[in-house]
Amino acid sequence: MQYKSIPVFSNMHLLEELKKLQPNSLHVRSLIFLNCGGLLDQSTLWYYKPEYKVQAFVFDSHRPFHHNNIIDVSRKIYIMHDGC
Repeated sequence: MQYKSIPVFSNMHLLEELKKLQPNSLHVRSLIFLNCGGLLDQSTLWYYKPEYKVQAFVFDSHRPFHHNNIIDVSRKIYIMHDGC
């Protein structure tokens, strides 16, 4: 399994790095966000569209989460929480 780890330091930097992945979208199946991505509205990003088979897994201890990430009708965003 091939993977790429990209450290980011802000939400703007995260969005820039996600845009760089779009040309390779046929090879991207999962995005794993570690302590980032929970506050961004992931339903507005390129990989949320039906033609992409990408699933996003958000492990973010920061609060709050964006409402659209929690109420995900397409079942493409999975929020892993600590039970709080």
